[in-house]
Amino acid sequence: MLQIVKIKKIIESCLEYVQTDFESKKNEKDSFLYKVLGDTQDGSYNFYEQAKNFFLRKETNPNNIKVLLEYPKDRTGLPAYVIREPGKRTGIANSIGKIESFMGGVPMYRDTRQYGLEIMCFSVNMNESILMSEVLYALLLGSWDLLASQFLKIEFSMKELMMENRLMPTPIFIRSIGLELSSEEIAPGLVGKQQVIKDAFANWIWQDPQRRIALVK
Repeated sequence: MLQIVKIKKIIESCLEYVQTDFESKKNEKDSFLYKVLGDTQDGSYNFYEQAKNFFLRKETNPNNIKVLLEYPKDRTGLPAYVIREPGKRTGIANSIGKIESFMGGVPMYRDTRQYGLEIMCFSVNMNESILMSEVLYALLLGSWDLLASQFLKIEFSMKELMMENRLMPTPIFIRSIGLELSSEEIAPGLVGKQQVIKDAFANWIWQDPQRRIALVK
């Protein structure tokens, strides 16, 4: 499975956990949400009460929290966690090559890669974005055992982003959670296709005399 899709599934499962956990508790102060937020309040904004209204919305509610791989087109797509993967780089093991494992006679190749993912917390105001980020951060931290079974390295971070807003002079800020993950990737070899690739590469070299001269040098 693609790693960005795997993280999306994990976040969706975490959001389901919040609801099932709350429903299973006779005393709501024993719930995950209350343990994370307690009685935190900013003026009249009670984060726990708002979290109940926010995270306990069912799928049938059009304003439920969505987990997306692309930016919402307008406010109807909010609130949403948007997962982005700006790039990959060499993993901590820094290894690539053939392994002695075969699947149905097909050689397998291994690589380790480090993924830098961003989970942007989009909502209609900053308080809700803060709420989304803090609860998700706690959920990911609580999912450490699951993440550790899937990845070689796990690091969390959090930052604030300023979003461009062409309609209003006041800038819009959102919270973003960073995930640094490293995992081992396995890919099957191209059985029966290696010679085809070699021949195509040779033809590419010899078709152009200037290219041939440059490469031979």
